[in-house]
Amino acid sequence: MKSLIPQLINILGVLFTIACIVVSEHIAEFFPPIMTIIHFPSFLIVGFGMIGLLFAIAHINDVLFLVKSIVGSSATTLRGRRLYADKMAPLIAKDYYSNQLQQLDRYVKDKKMPQVWRIVLSQLEAKIKPSDIIVLIENHSRQVEKKFALVTNVLFRLGSLAPALGLFGTVVGMIKLLGHLEDFSAIGKNMSLALICTLYGIFFANIVIFPLVAKLENIKNGNKKLLEDLIHWLQLVDQKKPSFYFEVNYEKMGKTAE
Repeated sequence: MKSLIPQLINILGVLFTIACIVVSEHIAEFFPPIMTIIHFPSFLIVGFGMIGLLFAIAHINDVLFLVKSIVGSSATTLRGRRLYADKMAPLIAKDYYSNQLQQLDRYVKDKKMPQVWRIVLSQLEAKIKPSDIIVLIENHSRQVEKKFALVTNVLFRLGSLAPALGLFGTVVGMIKLLGHLEDFSAIGKNMSLALICTLYGIFFANIVIFPLVAKLENIKNGNKKLLEDLIHWLQLVDQKKPSFYFEVNYEKMGKTAE
């Protein structure tokens, strides 16, 4: 039953897009353009229609991951948290070497630390070996990278479909226009639907979707660098490098990042 739910959501996404087109076709004559380019029926086809297409072409878990990645984080925030973790790395190593694992709890509770660091430190506090944690982090890193590649591809497909959806609205508007040539009062409203849909399709593709793709790429790169730094720190800890080695090493890494 659970395996059918994603397929049902895909079908509902298609039906929602079709419903947006049908509804906009019926209400076009009641909503003239505002300030030339603000047109609700056109926005209904392209804007809301794209939401339907998103659920039609992507798995629900991928959609949730996409929304969480875009809304919940930014490349700047990730970079700030990564540099903070790099700065704290020598101190954490010193506390870990002192065999006072309860000292790690203050870093686990530090909200400035990246979440993945806090999870790893809680595992170290539970006396899990750094080498075992490295294996888990590497597997997690590969899974996250695949997830980012998947949702980036979804956004690319959505961006390529936006102009096509706008063109579809243009065809609907032209059909309504040609079907009501005797009604001069409806010509302008149907022409608005025909032309503004194309404009909205181009707008959403180039001003909304593709910039989101670039943002997602930056978040992916920031997350990758964060995990690389964490794995590097765990490797140094596993090799029992002295604490001053961390200070020199992470100082160089910080300068490279800047």
